[in-house]
This record gives sequence, C-alpha cells and structure tokens, in this order.
Amino acid sequence: MTTASPNEAHHDEATPEAAAAPDTALPSPEWSSRPSRSLWLVWLVPLLAVAVGLGLGVHALTERGPSITILFRTGEGIEAGKTHIKFKDVDVGLVRSVRLSADLSQVEVKAELLKGPGAEVLMRKDSRYWVVRPRVGAAGVSGLSTLLSGAYIGVDAGHDSETATEFKGLDQQPTITADVPGRASNSGLTNWALWTWVRPFISDGCRWGR
Repeated sequence: MTTASPNEAHHDEATPEAAAAPDTALPSPEWSSRPSRSLWLVWLVPLLAVAVGLGLGVHALTERGPSITILFRTGEGIEAGKTHIKFKDVDVGLVRSVRLSADLSQVEVKAELLKGPGAEVLMRKDSRYWVVRPRVGAAGVSGLSTLLSGAYIGVDAGHDSETATEFKGLDQQPTITADVPGRASNSGLTNWALWTWVRPFISDGCRWGR
C-alpha cells in the first residue's frame, strides 16, 4: 500500500481551489465589419456642403449671360461690379472688369449681359453703347439722375442681322435712338458735312430736322 507524500497531498488539496478561482483574463476584442452610425454622421455634413456648393456653381454657370467688350476713351464713372448697363432704364447687364488696352489708348470694359432673348438683340453689330453721366452742354443739362445712383452704360439696340462681342463706345449719348422714327441725312454744306437724324415734321410750311 502506497502512502501519498505530504507534498502530493497538498497539491491535491490545492487543485480544487485553483480550479474554482475566477478567470480574470480580459476578453479578446471583437471587430465588426459594419461601420459605426456616428462615422456616417461625421461625413454626412461635409458631403452635403460639397453637394450644395456644386449645385450653386452649376446654377451660376447656366444662368450666366453672354459677355461683351466695350472700348471707351476714358473710364470715368465706370466701376467693375457696380456700373450697370441699362436699356430703356431697365438693367440688362453689369460691368465685370475695367482695364487699359494693350497700347494704353483706350479703356476696355468687359460686361456681362443678362441671359435671355433680349441679349442677342443688344449684341447686334450696329448696337451703340455710351456712358450716362451728368453733362452740361449747348443742348442743356443731362444725366442728373446719375448724381445719386452713379453713372451707368446706356445701350441702343441695333437692327443688323449680324452680332458682335466688341463695340466702340460713344463719347456722348446719341440724340436719336434707333427705335425713334426718322432717317439719316447729310445736309451737304460746303467744306463740312452735318450728319443728323431727321424727324419728319413741318413747322411754318418748312420741313425741319433735328
């Protein structure tokens, strides 16, 4: 008969206690393949901002009208982003930039017309552009309304079938615009020619022109 040694008995007695001891080991992490909902929320705001920005950019490009260039002797009263183009006192465009020509002899005014069927009419080859500002001359005082609102570019729509993107600006507003009934006439005076627009009217039995 074999008798167990004290050490073996102690080992046998400690084994049940060791087996009953709680497991203190940390559980292994479990990785999920599904993205967290909070991660989507973090990216949602910038994605919406980019989408809105792209939408506004596309809208701005599609709503832009045609661009034209007007050449003036001076840029007096013309400011980029402020000076409007008006036809019959209605805004039809806006000046985008003002700069000197390459030879410094003229001022190049680049403007954008409002998009619409009327833009093509204002781009007819014989259309005329001029700066409306306060003036005092033999014909009287004109442009007083611009003292408060500022100068603007007036336009007289032409009748030519061809269109253009560059125009020579007039120094003064034309006396008669193209939509006024009349005809061009040369009086044929000696040594010089007087070009004017004639309105068919009679006074004191005589035909007079203006």
